[in-house]
Amino acid sequence: MLFTFFLLAVGIILHRISDKIPRDLMPKFLWSSKFISQMFQKNSEELECSSQIRYLSLQLASAEKALRKALRLRKTTPEYELAHTLILEPREVLILDAQAVAGADTVEWGTQLALWGLIPLWQAAPPPDIVLSLRPPTPSDCWPFSGSRGELIVSLPSQTRVDRVSIEHVRPDTARSAPRNFTIYGTLANGTWIKLKDGVYQRHLPTKQYYSLQHKTIFWDKIVFQILSNHGNTKYTCIYRFHLYKYTNSDLIKV
Repeated sequence: MLFTFFLLAVGIILHRISDKIPRDLMPKFLWSSKFISQMFQKNSEELECSSQIRYLSLQLASAEKALRKALRLRKTTPEYELAHTLILEPREVLILDAQAVAGADTVEWGTQLALWGLIPLWQAAPPPDIVLSLRPPTPSDCWPFSGSRGELIVSLPSQTRVDRVSIEHVRPDTARSAPRNFTIYGTLANGTWIKLKDGVYQRHLPTKQYYSLQHKTIFWDKIVFQILSNHGNTKYTCIYRFHLYKYTNSDLIKV
């Protein structure tokens, strides 16, 4: 930087005294002035390039800072606030080929009725397996059971781990038939039940809500989804989707 200012000062001085320089010495001074001018131009271009590089570096640093902030926010935000996303966690897979049946004390709802008083349900209730469907749910595309308490038993295709589950309803903000309080159990091959989660399906949150389970390293034979209450419908409760997920990099400890 000091060298640049020095060249600038020399150029200004030579320009002012050029009319006082003898003609026989003029070519040398002209050559010197031209050389200094070229050097100054070159340094100006380098300064401009350096300025652009600094600007791009600052932009890159700002983008990296924003990305780190977003990642920190994702790690610290409660899971239900991230439930609207369709992207699974890294190395997480959806457990397929499971089968669902109603619990022994659960009465399936098959009476003619209308969801929210507008959309009719058919006479024969859809089977419990509908909750495992991968298609996006639409109104009445659910498994209904009588009252506000019921049980869904999901048999896994093979003994496997389950890291978290998702519960989905089409309109939890207005439908009183959506599940509310629930408990999830895992059962072993010998019939032992172990509690994995006590949770609440919230009406004011996204339609698809995720819940992390305990005992992630145990291999389960079945997952039992017990609904303890709904959001006010005394006649029936509707479960639209209930999906199971596992991480592919969890420690494998078979019980």
